[in-house]
Amino acid sequence: MAQYLDHARVAQKLLDQQGDINRLTAERDGAYRERAHLVALLAAMTDGAVITYAPDVDEPGWQIVYLTIGGRQASWHISPRDADLFTHVERVEADHLRAQWDGHTTDQKYARIVDHIAHRNFVPPVHYERVDDGTEMCVHRIPVGPDSCWECRDLVDPVRPVVG
Repeated sequence: MAQYLDHARVAQKLLDQQGDINRLTAERDGAYRERAHLVALLAAMTDGAVITYAPDVDEPGWQIVYLTIGGRQASWHISPRDADLFTHVERVEADHLRAQWDGHTTDQKYARIVDHIAHRNFVPPVHYERVDDGTEMCVHRIPVGPDSCWECRDLVDPVRPVVG
């Protein structure tokens, strides 16, 4: 006797699997939307943030936002569905100087953020000059503070995480 599939059971199993796929996709998209909100906030709080179309993604509408955090670059790909969160960020061409990826990995990006948080109250020693307007700048012409250059930071804290 030939074996026949129970078509109703197979169809229900496929519907259940599609439901799981839809649920997981919605969860993933929700997490990416949440991340996009946080990156948009960082961009609003970071001087010099730029966004450009992502030349490394084949799908249309993808963008990359570039930030400088603690004197180092951090970048994120932005989905077309999250583009509305980044209208406040300066749009530049992909060949713009501030939109050139420095080669950091995802791990390095997050290590840079951790390092910036750890050094957010950093003030270098007397390795600075006061400019005409009273702003204290390191000798490399970077304002004294959490974004001071790494040469000045190394004078105070030569042991720090290696982030590439």
